[in-house]
Formats: sequence, C-alpha cells, structure tokens
Amino acid sequence: MPKIIDHDLQRREIAEKAIPLFREEGYRALSFRNIAIKLGFSKSGLYHYFKNKKELFEFCGKMMLSQDLADIRLNKYEDKVEPILELTKQWSEIFGDELRLLLDFNQYITTEPDQENLIKPVFDEVQNSLEQLVGPDKSYIVLTMILGELLIRSLTTSHSDWTLFEISLREVL
Repeated sequence: MPKIIDHDLQRREIAEKAIPLFREEGYRALSFRNIAIKLGFSKSGLYHYFKNKKELFEFCGKMMLSQDLADIRLNKYEDKVEPILELTKQWSEIFGDELRLLLDFNQYITTEPDQENLIKPVFDEVQNSLEQLVGPDKSYIVLTMILGELLIRSLTTSHSDWTLFEISLREVL
C-alpha cells in the first residue's frame, strides 16, 4: 500500500529545517540542490514540495511571520502594549540576521527581470496585523517604532532595558 503523506505538513517540516540553513548561509550562497542535500532530500524530491529556492524561501518567511503574528491577530489582549512589546522582544533576538537575509534575498531577486521588491509585502502583513490590534491610524506609527527599536538594538549592545520602548508605546497607544 502506498505511503500517504500530508503534503502541507511535509512543506511546513521542510521549511522549519530550511529556516536555520538560510539564516546560516544566506539566500545567494545556497543552491536548491544544496538545500535538498542538507535536508536529506534528492533535488527531485524537494521539487515535489517546492518549485524552486525562491518559493521555499518565501514559504519559510510566511510561515515564520504567521506564527509570530498569530497572537496579535487574535486580538485577545486588553492591554495593546503587551503583545507588541513581547513580539518586539522576540524579534530582537533574530532581527540582525533576518534583516541581512531579507536584504540578501531582495537584492538577488530584484536583479531578475520583472521582479518587484518582495520585502514590502512582509511589512504590509505586519502592519495589517497591527491594524487589527491598534487600529489603522496608529499601525504605521507602531510599526515604525518596532523597526526603529529593533534596528537600534541590532546596531548597539547597550540596550537591555525595554522600559523606554514600553513607555513610548503607551504614550502612542
């Protein structure tokens, strides 16, 4: 009897294993064949789940982002600052690496003909999730605050206290 495989589950499992690979090596440094080998697949086996490296990378990003934003989308918080603060703290641990990876990917992809900036949809999804929590009039401001805080923290090592960021969020919200 043939083995029944949950295609969607297998895609998610592949992506979970591919995320650290992309973080370690970058987008341009990895070929689809190398990804397949490092994940224990043949190239044709990996093609069964993803048509190319770009599709796998984009799936990884969407999967990570949807997991990170799930709590904000549920809008189950009375205090709107708490989920934003927790999300920002979580992202601060990986922001520098993720930013380098996104820029590597975007620079590589935008050299292809007829390709658009693919980072913008990532920010749009975050902003849409923030809109559900804080409303459309404040989502852009909050997104800017989050990105500013993450950038400052990734460029310096002296910021360990989150008090100023939390106070600023409370003033805006």
